[in-house]
Amino acid sequence: PMPLSTDLSYRKLAAVKSALTTTGSGRYEVIVQAFEAGMFRDLRLLPHAVAALDDPYSEIADFAMMRILPAYGQAVVPLLTETFDPSGGKPEARKLRVIGEAGGEDAAEFVLRAAEAGSDEVRTTAIELLAGRERYEEALLGYTKDKKKAIRAAAYRALAEGGSARAAARLYEAFSGKDIELAAGAARRCEAGEIAESLVRDFAAELRQAEELKDDVKKREA
Repeated sequence: PMPLSTDLSYRKLAAVKSALTTTGSGRYEVIVQAFEAGMFRDLRLLPHAVAALDDPYSEIADFAMMRILPAYGQAVVPLLTETFDPSGGKPEARKLRVIGEAGGEDAAEFVLRAAEAGSDEVRTTAIELLAGRERYEEALLGYTKDKKKAIRAAAYRALAEGGSARAAARLYEAFSGKDIELAAGAARRCEAGEIAESLVRDFAAELRQAEELKDDVKKREA
């Protein structure tokens, strides 16, 4: 159910279709110019735009993800969900990003299911898409306990972006465990004042302790 036309002559579409279905140099420029000219409103380019998510040239695949497919709006979501494979790699993660961003709240539960079961790339993308959604905060907190480091890292980043008090508390807690580096990277994105205050307090205590270790050079340097 896409509200698209087939008004363009095939002669005009041919160069764009070739750029989307072949390999070689110069394709990116052709695709960008076609998009800016509105040529992707022609229905015949839609399947090629979807297939571009798996283009070997990452710039084209990312352009399809960030610009071309989102321009279709929510109408593109059913087309992507029916072909989505959660066990896939980067192309499926790109597809999920379009689903989550174009589908908005209507696609949130679909994204949550992908976060719970899928490849690492799909799960990390799904977790990032859940950031800032209060009703999924409990799930994000749970993902910080996942066995896989990439999943925990994505969860910390998503919690930081949400910036709630519970998120700040979990990030602060992680500074006392094995995930300190993951938490530190995520904390830079967190606007909750509580975590900054807590970390400054702890760092000040460590500096005072360092002053008391004047005779132990190794501990002082550490």
